[in-house]
Amino acid sequence: LDGAAAAELKGQAVWQLLECYARVYEFDEAHRVALRLLREFPGHAKRQQTQLRIGIILMEKGQYAQAIAQLQEVLEWAGGNDASEARFYIGESYRNMGEYRKAIEAYYRVSFHGSDGFSQWISSADFKRAECHEVLNELATAESVYRRIVQREGTDSPQGAIAEKKIAQLRQRAER
Repeated sequence: LDGAAAAELKGQAVWQLLECYARVYEFDEAHRVALRLLREFPGHAKRQQTQLRIGIILMEKGQYAQAIAQLQEVLEWAGGNDASEARFYIGESYRNMGEYRKAIEAYYRVSFHGSDGFSQWISSADFKRAECHEVLNELATAESVYRRIVQREGTDSPQGAIAEKKIAQLRQRAER
């Protein structure tokens, strides 16, 4: 192998190592390898994906403020699924910090800006948004969000069925 081909293979191996560590929840090692990939392979094809992964890894490590900052940087270039994923994990970070209003806003942005991403990001964000409203005891708003999920996904879909259950639970809770 010539120098360029060997360097490309080495970069691919480092990416695979990052993915392996992340899959087995070894987030400290995944973070170390991700930083190495960015440092040693500045032209790597998965450079942007690595930046997104770092934000998620930081969230998984409980470093929520750093995760939010990293993911907001990702939003400067991201589109489609990458942007939806970054917005979703910003919401997760805020939720994990107990900042439910900011989480609601972040989850809403997944829906508002997510038309070019997978619809699953929107449904997941809407579920999380409704759960935040529940924590804040805003049951009518939570029910409204669940109703939108049912309307969008349909009653025969798994998401629609779960949302219908949540609506029934909220109504029982309100009756008490």
